[in-house]
Amino acid sequence: MILQICKITDREESFGRKNLTVRFLLNNSDFSTAPGELDKLKALGERMHAFRGKIAPARNKLIGHLDRKSVLDGEELGGADKCDWDRFWLDLQDFVHIMHKHYVDPAGHFYLNGIGNLSDADSLVKALRESTYFHTLVADAAITRKCADVAFGSKYSGA
Repeated sequence: MILQICKITDREESFGRKNLTVRFLLNNSDFSTAPGELDKLKALGERMHAFRGKIAPARNKLIGHLDRKSVLDGEELGGADKCDWDRFWLDLQDFVHIMHKHYVDPAGHFYLNGIGNLSDADSLVKALRESTYFHTLVADAAITRKCADVAFGSKYSGA
């Protein structure tokens, strides 16, 4: 996730090639008829780039490649608290919403939070959390232990 966030907040251009980033969109979108919207986008972009500053060290020294000194030093890189993460996701959602309204559908509403839980993995996690069997398993330590023994004794436990 850190890598993807850094990608969308990279510079507009690198190695002579344009990158599809927040800065690219800000610098190449025509909001001449909606300068207030452009001001909002710029403020959102500034906050997203400030957040990037917190997580970029993890991308640069651990995710993009392994910086030997960072690994040996055991540095904690890319830390941001929950409030910072929440603010980033809301800023990105607002940014995409404004761009969508301007270029795709002026009457439309596109929100990142509105498309959550659309994957099979999300549905599986939700089903497990809401499952009667799951709650029974978690509530009864003896059953939990037996299930864990079966799972960890399986030939698939190393997968």
